[in-house]
Amino acid sequence: MDKPGNARVAIPLFVAFVGIYLLTASADVLHLTADGREMLDVARRVADHGFGEVPGTAWADSWSRYPPGQSILDLAILAPADVLAADPAGRHPLAALAVSCLPVLLSALVNVLVFWCARRLGAGLRTAALAAGIHGLATMQWPYAQTLFSEPAVTLAWLLAFAALLRFRDAPSLRWLAAAGLAAGFAAITRVTALLALPAFAGYGLWLAGRALSGPDARRPARWVGPALAIGVPMLAMVAVALAFNAVRSGDALDFGYGAGRSVTIGFGTPLLVGLSGLLLSTGKGVFFYNPTLLLSLAGARRFARGFRAETVFIAVLVATQLPVLATWWAWHGDFAWGPRMLLPLLPFAGFLALPFLESLAARTDTPRPAFRLAVLVTVALVLSGVAVQSLGVAIRARDFLLHVAGSTRVLERPFYDETSWPIRDDLVQVHFVPEFSPIAGHAWMLRCATLRDDPEAFAACAASPPWAGLNPKWVAPPADPATWGASHFWWAALLEPGRDDTLPGLALAAGLLAMTLWGLVRVMRAPRSPAA
Repeated sequence: MDKPGNARVAIPLFVAFVGIYLLTASADVLHLTADGREMLDVARRVADHGFGEVPGTAWADSWSRYPPGQSILDLAILAPADVLAADPAGRHPLAALAVSCLPVLLSALVNVLVFWCARRLGAGLRTAALAAGIHGLATMQWPYAQTLFSEPAVTLAWLLAFAALLRFRDAPSLRWLAAAGLAAGFAAITRVTALLALPAFAGYGLWLAGRALSGPDARRPARWVGPALAIGVPMLAMVAVALAFNAVRSGDALDFGYGAGRSVTIGFGTPLLVGLSGLLLSTGKGVFFYNPTLLLSLAGARRFARGFRAETVFIAVLVATQLPVLATWWAWHGDFAWGPRMLLPLLPFAGFLALPFLESLAARTDTPRPAFRLAVLVTVALVLSGVAVQSLGVAIRARDFLLHVAGSTRVLERPFYDETSWPIRDDLVQVHFVPEFSPIAGHAWMLRCATLRDDPEAFAACAASPPWAGLNPKWVAPPADPATWGASHFWWAALLEPGRDDTLPGLALAAGLLAMTLWGLVRVMRAPRSPAA
């Protein structure tokens, strides 16, 4: 952070996001996703038994199908996770808070790196802080700060790699190429599809190296050896780790763990246009519905491309390595989760395209032109819409809504896949593509009903009026457990139960987090205006 004022904004920005994310952390963090729990179990297995046999457990059953990256990070939270796992009733909210520190810190660092990269891409202090704020509160980054999914770790690793490459662009040093290779490589051992992104990072890094080598000696092959080794060796080392993990887990270095269930029977069997329409435009999973501020990227993309051609090509290639593959995978939707989960690592890169548009607003704040005022109003509306959407994803657990639809309404003959009797490709096709079943509308409905729980009559009337009630009254079913359905799952809510001996210290901690958040927000908002970096 060597540009003027960067640290003065980045530090309070980090503090504010840590506070916000910790205040909205879930007491149910271990159960928000089965995938996260599976990767946590691998961390516990390695901590307890290393790479040896687990007594009483088959070798294959003691491993996850996922790469080891997230499990490596999960080693840091095993102690509080064990406390929480031993008490699924949620009597240990402070243990849940300790477990949540991992995704919270990862997500807060993501937002700081969005700020840092925005500065490197020419944004002023306020514009870069605004970009970080938009990403942290108006995109899916916020709900995923509640979970142990691997996407926040992949997002952070990719941004670290990109930040190192931008640093290399401005001050060429092989150590920055090596750092970029290591970060991109770690992403590749955290999610399998991140392996496909390695050429994008390597290609951008070597292009930057070529620009730095301009001169009479630039064509000498020997001059390229250093940059190629600097970025390539760390990447290859991480790939070797992934292959070694595969070999330990299954005996086959090329077995990436997807050898059963729909991964075999369907695999990449989703038609490309179906997957693309689902990921981009569907009411149930469309990235623009869940991240409306991406429309600002469309407004700034042309100017960004003119000013940063190489970076635009890099972002386009990065998206091209992921989107078609994810769109054709049978689980393109990434359920059970909020929005198009697997697109989360691409969001900050798409957000960078909005920087010229945001910078133009910041530069013309005193210009009373109708077009400018309209642009400001649209921007504010999109940001507030994004914050509202993420608030729904934070307040209501995604699984609560999806399980209610799948298990209670039984819109289809059966709720879930069975290889022999019900080999459906998409368990929740109605949720993904029918507007009335959109989780955004569903979470708003559940939240409204939750506020009426103290009035049984009003709650029953609300529960009997889901967004899809007009499609077929036979699909309206009461919640399985009205006492807990839609109840607050924030860690501090459990502290309000009578008879607890940790209520006062827990609430004091919550008050401290609130004060910390307010301090960070005030410091960020007081950031001086500055010219483009």
